[in-house]
Amino acid sequence: MSNKYFIGQQGVGHAKNWKIALVYIFLVTLALVFLFPLIWMILTTFKTPDQTFNHKEIFWPTPWTMENVIKVFSETPLMLFVKNSVIVTFFSIIGAVISSTLAGFAFGRLKFRFRNLLFLLVLLGMMIPSQATMIPRYLIFQKLRMIDTLIPLILPSWLAASVQGAFYIFIVRQFVMSIPKDIDEAAKIDGCGYFKIYSKIIMPLLVPAIGSILIFSFLENWGNFLDALIYLNSESNFTLPIGIQYFQTQDFVDWNKIMCASLVSAVPAIVLLFSGQKYLIKGVNLSASKG
Repeated sequence: MSNKYFIGQQGVGHAKNWKIALVYIFLVTLALVFLFPLIWMILTTFKTPDQTFNHKEIFWPTPWTMENVIKVFSETPLMLFVKNSVIVTFFSIIGAVISSTLAGFAFGRLKFRFRNLLFLLVLLGMMIPSQATMIPRYLIFQKLRMIDTLIPLILPSWLAASVQGAFYIFIVRQFVMSIPKDIDEAAKIDGCGYFKIYSKIIMPLLVPAIGSILIFSFLENWGNFLDALIYLNSESNFTLPIGIQYFQTQDFVDWNKIMCASLVSAVPAIVLLFSGQKYLIKGVNLSASKG
């Protein structure tokens, strides 16, 4: 009886292993489907134009060539576009972190009149598409003589008025509400004001939420094509997303160089997502489950 039971258990174990193996095969296959555009971009970067449009060699470069990479960096102002993107992204991230943590702390800790109503208005802002405010924003920046500068791409983040600004405030507010208020009371007894509580006590505890905001803000601003297209006119101010169009004219599209520039644009985002995914998942889960 015991042998039959042991054999039965082995059968169940093998069936379970097969199910796990099938799940992994399915996930790997699905991952390859989603990674195919990235793989195609990398391979096209190292192809010659003839290989790109030759159906016999449509997938694998034969031979591999660095010609596109050399020409992109030597014959075009790609590094200038990268520098402008870094400036916009860096200062936008700082603005998003400061504005969202201040507003989230206020909504999560301070008691003031119409607090819930104002927070509701912030949440309603998440439902308004950025295209609906495109013309008013352009007219405002035009009156302020900021067109064809990097300021219109940076300033909205400092006012929590970027595309995802309301979402950042929501994340911080939910996280702040999960922190025991006894900490605030103890700090007040020691003579701390609200700003000191925010900067010395709450901010260090907001690392997962700030990590999430940093990643979301990076992705939002690093790949911001539409705003760059609207506000930037001079080549010296182009960011990387709009600068990639440098390789496209009315008569010819240099797909190899476009793929090379796109790869330069994609690498920082990929590295950041892989290195910061634990903060992203933890911050979003905590903000969703607490409060």
